[in-house]
Amino acid sequence: MTTARSFPGWPTSAPEQSSLSDLYDISGDGTCRDGWKKLINALLFASKPLSAWPNDTRDEFPRGTKLKAAIGAIKLKHAAIAPLFEHGLGYELMRRERGDSNHPG
Repeated sequence: MTTARSFPGWPTSAPEQSSLSDLYDISGDGTCRDGWKKLINALLFASKPLSAWPNDTRDEFPRGTKLKAAIGAIKLKHAAIAPLFEHGLGYELMRRERGDSNHPG
């Protein structure tokens, strides 16, 4: 089984608060940031566990990167919000961010 630990630079333990300044810097050195951003957003909008790479995301990561390992690294770095992933909450979170959480649909 491939885990986040299998990839150099990927988190293997929960981060310290100071390392959370960039939500999308999962690797800690800025690499693959666009890919991490796409994958995090896909996790927030997905209503069930992802079984394949989201469109235009796979090529953002090094060859051989496994989806399960990438998702594991995200969930480890963002353990506090990991329970929100894969429950289709993306639009609700967008509404809350805009301040119109009372708006239906």
